[in-house]
Amino acid sequence: RIEPHVIPSILHVARDYGGREPWPIVIEGVDGVTREVDLKPGEMLLYESAKCTHGRPRSFRGNWYTSLFIHYRPVGWKIDREKMLAGVPVKWNKPLPPSKVRLRVRTTIKKHQYN
Repeated sequence: RIEPHVIPSILHVARDYGGREPWPIVIEGVDGVTREVDLKPGEMLLYESAKCTHGRPRSFRGNWYTSLFIHYRPVGWKIDREKMLAGVPVKWNKPLPPSKVRLRVRTTIKKHQYN
């Protein structure tokens, strides 16, 4: 959904992979570079979902995974699905050369304890 989902954030709470592989979110940036982000508990990710293709293409193989999702949009946001699709480059579905694909980018926020 384009209108309410301009800038989402994912706050990762906890997980149990059960000793199995991580379950990263995969994001293709506006620069065409694909990144995998494996959030640790307490980390938050902000990204432009209206412009960046994103998802979890692999099946979850662990026991459980808990995150909070919050979506933002600028006041006066006027771009709808049709306007957004008009801005997609013609060659959007062409595979990227290996030199453009990078993996494992992680951003950390400080953890705060509230009394």
